[in-house]
Amino acid sequence: MAPSLYVNPSITSVNWNISGLSSPFNTNFYKSAYIEINKNKGNSEVTAISSTTATQASGTYSIPALTPNTPYTAEGFVITKSNAVVSVGTYPFTTLPNPPSSMDGYVTASASDTYNYAPTEVSFSWVSYTGNASSYEYSTSSGGSGNITEKSINIGLKSAGTYSITVTPKNISGSGGSGTASITLINPPTPPVGTPTVSGFGKIGKQIEVSWTSVSGATSYDVSANGVNKASNVTGLSTTISVDKEYTNYLISVTPKNGTVKGNTGSTNIYSLDETPPTNNGVFFNLLKIGDNFIYVSIDGGSDATPTNGNASGVAGVRMMIQQGEGTSNMATYTDDSGAYALHYVYFTGLTPGGVALQPNTKYTIGARYYDKDGNYAPLSGMKTLTVTTTSSIPSPVTLINRFEGGFNLQWGVIAGALKYELAYKPSINNVWQSNEFTSNSGSVTLNTYGLEYELKVRSYKNDSWSEYSTSSIATTSPKTPSISSSYLNGTLTIFVSGVGVPNSYWDSLIVERRLSSNGSLVDTKSTTANGSFVQWSIESGSIKNYYFVAHSVKNTVKSADSNSVSYSRPENYSWTTLKYPGGPVPTAKEWNDLTKRINEFRNYKGLSQINFIAGSPNSPLTAEMYNKAAASINNLGPSIPLALANSGDPLLAANLNQFVESLNSIM
Repeated sequence: MAPSLYVNPSITSVNWNISGLSSPFNTNFYKSAYIEINKNKGNSEVTAISSTTATQASGTYSIPALTPNTPYTAEGFVITKSNAVVSVGTYPFTTLPNPPSSMDGYVTASASDTYNYAPTEVSFSWVSYTGNASSYEYSTSSGGSGNITEKSINIGLKSAGTYSITVTPKNISGSGGSGTASITLINPPTPPVGTPTVSGFGKIGKQIEVSWTSVSGATSYDVSANGVNKASNVTGLSTTISVDKEYTNYLISVTPKNGTVKGNTGSTNIYSLDETPPTNNGVFFNLLKIGDNFIYVSIDGGSDATPTNGNASGVAGVRMMIQQGEGTSNMATYTDDSGAYALHYVYFTGLTPGGVALQPNTKYTIGARYYDKDGNYAPLSGMKTLTVTTTSSIPSPVTLINRFEGGFNLQWGVIAGALKYELAYKPSINNVWQSNEFTSNSGSVTLNTYGLEYELKVRSYKNDSWSEYSTSSIATTSPKTPSISSSYLNGTLTIFVSGVGVPNSYWDSLIVERRLSSNGSLVDTKSTTANGSFVQWSIESGSIKNYYFVAHSVKNTVKSADSNSVSYSRPENYSWTTLKYPGGPVPTAKEWNDLTKRINEFRNYKGLSQINFIAGSPNSPLTAEMYNKAAASINNLGPSIPLALANSGDPLLAANLNQFVESLNSIM
């Protein structure tokens, strides 16, 4: 029988034995034996066989110490008396593990109900990290115990209460420290009562603001969109959730909870916002009509861009923009019209919502920004624009051609193509505008007022619209023309002024002028401020013939026309209508009355009072009394040919009558 090797491992060493040293081998053949562990001799050598009759050799390999729970290979050797080393074979083995000193891991407890609501299945599980356990001894608070190789155990359906386990790891070398775990089961809470009413709206950033009504018994709420949970355990009555698409209809659901017990779910459909603005591509303008203070355009071609992820809400309207001059740096919002349309018309009459009027003959830039149903505007960059210059149809201001009593003759600038003009006028006394229309650039306005100031302006009509009014002009109607009468007595000339007290007559003063009869030059003036009053001059009778007198009224430096004139120049010579000769015709009543009138004119010329002569009448003879009264009045005027008075009863001869006229005409 050949020698053989056997080992008996422990944790860090191994005991070995080589047997079969007897027959057929000579017992005196071997002198020592040893083993090598993984080719390392260590301290295993035995210096001698115990006796010449020994059949085996043994020893212990402990230095260096082996590693616990580790596989090795041992090889046995014998040494003959002739010092030959003979291998007796190999022996594989594994050192024993260290006995567990603790779980080297953890123990957990769990229930099949997520919220540990009873009744539910209770399970325990554990982990041993170092792997030095080959089985596990356990005991539970509910009375179960055993020794198993699995790392978990189910202790069954349990009611409310606390359940625990103690687990002790074991292996061939012994057992170590234990691990424990416990779980407490509770009875489920009462579900909330009622269904929430859900509302909300889309927000920028692909978000939806969700709100809901309170539900009795709810401690929190879960919110979902199209079945995907977006917010859990919200304790308030609103939250903001994120969605993944623009302008998409989401079914928003809110579920009330008491703890983890859910109530009835409330839902509603809410659109997320369209956050992608319309495009400027394809937008175009069409200028329809233009005037002094308006621009009428149409616009079309806007479209709502489809976002990368989601849908387009569609064009809702267009915001028109305008600024004076070219460019878009100072664009002002003019109007914001909404609603479905195919072709959009805009009538510009102002620069801003505040109503600043467009100006004639002025360049403007018009822009358009389409917007969608969620209020996104096409970008300012790349905005389509139209540059337009307004027309100029405002006439030049009203000018005064002349005045007539109670009105004006007026003129204003011509506008090519104008169909008519409207002249507006407003008196200073009541500020009420009135107007007349004319087909040419001039006209007369009868106002029936005198000395009243008016504001005047004019506008033209063309292109189916009125222009703006011209700048205003100011004009005053002529004051009422007065009338004058006079008396000249004892060197004092009195001029009476009247005729300006009619309705709608306004004047500041009444001016009486003395002018030279020879050339009309003004000598001096006198004034009064009362209708029906008078002014006076002291003038020698020999000088009064050198003057004549007129009057006018004045309002704001505007004069009326001149009144009738009064003069005291020498009257013309008188002559009988028919020749007077002996035996010829006597003066007619008319001839006599004309003669006495001329005598009073000479008396007026001389500054003497008028005389009431005996008037002639048809078929009545001329008497000496009538003759003498007339002759005396002539003699008082200083004729160069004085007259002799007639005796009562003397006949009046033709010579007397002719001398009568010669005496009158001799007065200078």
